[in-house]
Amino acid sequence: MKNKTLLFAVAVVSLWTASGCSKFLDLTPISVANVNAFYKTGQDAVLAVNASYNNLLDLYRGEMWLLGEVMSDNTDDPDASIDNFSIDANNGSIESFWRRLYSGVSRCNTVLNRVPGIAMDEQLKQRLLLEARYLRAFYYFQLVQFYGDVPLVVNEVVSLDDNLVARTAAAKVYELIIQDLTAAEGLPVSYEGSNLGRATRGAAKMLLAKVYLVQRNWPQAAAKCKEVIDAGTYTLLPNYADVFTVASNNSRESVFDIQFSVGAQAGTGTFPGNNFFENFAPLGSASLVTGVNASNPGGRNTPTRNLIDAYEPNDPRLAASLATSYVRPGPPVQTITVNYILKTLDPTATAGGIGQGSREGWRALRYADLLLMYAEALNEVSGGNAEAFNAINQVRRRARGSAAATVLPDLAGLNQVDFRSAVARERRVELAFENHRWTDLVRTGQAQAVMSALKPTFQARNLLMPIPQRELIVNSLLSQNTGF
Repeated sequence: MKNKTLLFAVAVVSLWTASGCSKFLDLTPISVANVNAFYKTGQDAVLAVNASYNNLLDLYRGEMWLLGEVMSDNTDDPDASIDNFSIDANNGSIESFWRRLYSGVSRCNTVLNRVPGIAMDEQLKQRLLLEARYLRAFYYFQLVQFYGDVPLVVNEVVSLDDNLVARTAAAKVYELIIQDLTAAEGLPVSYEGSNLGRATRGAAKMLLAKVYLVQRNWPQAAAKCKEVIDAGTYTLLPNYADVFTVASNNSRESVFDIQFSVGAQAGTGTFPGNNFFENFAPLGSASLVTGVNASNPGGRNTPTRNLIDAYEPNDPRLAASLATSYVRPGPPVQTITVNYILKTLDPTATAGGIGQGSREGWRALRYADLLLMYAEALNEVSGGNAEAFNAINQVRRRARGSAAATVLPDLAGLNQVDFRSAVARERRVELAFENHRWTDLVRTGQAQAVMSALKPTFQARNLLMPIPQRELIVNSLLSQNTGF
């Protein structure tokens, strides 16, 4: 059946399994099964929830960095339509982003409709349902931030007519997101073994705090951050550069990592690792840059001079995050001047496509981000109080490491306006290339001023993405965002 629907799931669902793997998200297709025949056992429920996580891999390998970083002042990219805001409703990345997110929503809705009727271990059932609610909230949070009002679908799609849904006011979408995340606070604090990487209580609370930040509900944002801090589950790793290694997957700084794996699983095929090490490497740099190991370096997501200038003098995070040149061996020996990301380089990665790549997870939510969120929210509640300064200075001290005290000195004595600017700068350099910059610019009201100064093609309409033209064609109830 040719799929022309909004949610790309009608009467069948792609099912994925982690059987025999060291990572629960080592996913490989085993069948396309009729949902009525499938949702019978506890194992079926586990596989269906695993499938709901699978969309995260595609999102982070695909459009998240394009929309989170390239569209901002942090990076440039050969994809001029995104980089230069010459975006229209037929843009392939904008359409793909929408499809992947709604596919994730659809999988979660099917789980939430079907799993309650399965006779299985009740504790496991409740956990799986909460994981699905967390993931649905995650997907809807991206949709509402990038597209504004979007169709709100909360039940399983069982017919084509179910996809004819008008756009729902963003405020209503946020209501569902908050309900789902509040429920997901009942998830386990942590997991072990093959369950590492699943959504946790801390991930639900932190994502909820982000939602409150977007809504400018500062007291609630601060309260949720404080709950995560007081739980003591997470901490900053001693060395900033160590956060971005395979060895630090699911570390105590990671609140929610996107899981990647590589290699073959007997009898079921191969798993794709992440491709960032290759995609973001300088063009022509194969085997010349430590950690590239790339067969076809992409030269994508290139750090801007504007970002480099945002780092304070001697900030160790600059050298840990990006490089500005590499040496091409001779004869003649040449120093090639080019900016490229170091955070995603992985010396253990292997290039070559499916079954190859890097096992390094993507730090979707991490503790340093939460501390800066806490500092920001507290400052908006009551100015830069002692707790706010302590939170931001924890991040700066870890970044400083063993450098002299004059490097990244503790902040003190800032008024509310200056503290607000300090947090914004700290977030930019601490979280560079982690897909937070664009949404930070938009939610703080800085996007139009910042991007207009850098990109003459930027227009107010670009604060939201266009609704994909293909979706407007297949769903007559949809309307387009202003200006497109």
